[in-house]
Amino acid sequence: MGNLVQWVIDNRQWIFSGIGVTAVVTIGAIIFKRRRKSKIISSKTTGASYVAEKITVNNSTGLTYVDVKEIAKSIFLENFPKLQEVARIEAEKNRDLFISELDKKIQEKLTQEEIDKFNKPDIQYILSDAITTAARRDNEETRKILSNLIVDRVKNDGIEFKELVYNEAIRTIPQLTKNHLDILAFTFITKYTLQLNINTLCDLVNRMNNWIPLTNFSDSSAQFQHLEYANCATNTVFGTDLQISLRKNYTNIFLINSAPHINKLEYNKWRIPDEIKSQLFTPDTTEENYYLIQNTLAKFDEKYNELMHENIKSYMSPYTDLLVCIKNDKEISELVSNELSCNSVIFDKYNKTGVQNLNLTSVGIVIGASHYESVTGDKINIDLWIN
Repeated sequence: MGNLVQWVIDNRQWIFSGIGVTAVVTIGAIIFKRRRKSKIISSKTTGASYVAEKITVNNSTGLTYVDVKEIAKSIFLENFPKLQEVARIEAEKNRDLFISELDKKIQEKLTQEEIDKFNKPDIQYILSDAITTAARRDNEETRKILSNLIVDRVKNDGIEFKELVYNEAIRTIPQLTKNHLDILAFTFITKYTLQLNINTLCDLVNRMNNWIPLTNFSDSSAQFQHLEYANCATNTVFGTDLQISLRKNYTNIFLINSAPHINKLEYNKWRIPDEIKSQLFTPDTTEENYYLIQNTLAKFDEKYNELMHENIKSYMSPYTDLLVCIKNDKEISELVSNELSCNSVIFDKYNKTGVQNLNLTSVGIVIGASHYESVTGDKINIDLWIN
């Protein structure tokens, strides 16, 4: 050791020159890498299953839930800035809360094959971003949405466009507050989705009541401008009221007479041949009432155009005939609001705020859908929008 110290003193000018520093750093890195490698592969027990210094290895194949936790902690230690003691303790507490939330989601949603993908560099890189974000603040909403996004990123690994969108969504979370998350989720569920299995007004109202927790957001113009800055949305000049969307998407619920069907008298007024009518409507057992098979205006028109394309004859579209059978926008708004537990708050939050003019980007859709799922428990198939 004495000889080493004397050598450093004798060669101090060379050591602290540019070339000397580079050489010392390089040599040091090689030594550290070798020592670190020997630690990782050194066994604490014998046999096919053993515990290494940093991760658990089972029969040398596949990762476990414990492995992912250790990978996350290792990433945190190697990438998070050095902090004062109090700040470090707080950051590590926040980190562990996030890892706990992530672990729960992994066990709920990922297969063993998907868990093994945490060995991939791109996933570890984006996991590092998520851990850094979660460690900075004790925020339950942030932990939940980041864990959801990480799991979804893993499930979509190998699909290049989805990888990019989920990576960008995870990096965007530090720029958003719960207020922004609520706006994105509320916009997503009201403007971008058609709820399935909605056959009665009661079905629709029950589903809309799930949206109420998302309506407590601040609706100042600055909030919506920030979403545009964060590349989650764009603000447009034109927008339509919520009742117009409901009228279009849940037509069968809002028919004027005896919803959700059309009576025989109205049915007979339709100026289209019976063979086409039979593919747009189905009669009840008495053939006195007829139900829409395509229960939305958009689907109805799409199906009619498809039938016309197959038929060489030309008939006037029944679209306008259907319109006169549906309640108007004011009636729909009053009907739904009277049944909602929050009265008209959902309509107000949509019609009287920037939501009406907000168009979500792919990143905004992913974040909004993930937050909606976290808040309500409803499952969202994002493939309908991101493909």
